[in-house]
Amino acid sequence: MTFGELAQYFNGEFDLGVDLEVIEMQGYDRSESYAELDIPFVMPSPNMPTTDSIDVYPITGLFETFVNVSEGRGTTKPFQLVGSDFVIRIRRKN
Repeated sequence: MTFGELAQYFNGEFDLGVDLEVIEMQGYDRSESYAELDIPFVMPSPNMPTTDSIDVYPITGLFETFVNVSEGRGTTKPFQLVGSDFVIRIRRKN
């Protein structure tokens, strides 16, 4: 939801009675990803260098809440990699 849609939702759901007018954006299609839009990409944070990081942040950003889990900050693919010391790799013997 956009901020305007959220405002309308809360206003109605919680009976806030706010005199609210939300103006729809022109040329916006909810089905398009940021990478598909015809606008330049500006990093919202040094930890979000690509649109790929932005796409997965809502899911992998959750791992920031755990002390012993890394969500890939400082790598070339922040929020696209998740790891921890307690994750071990088991190799099969041939």
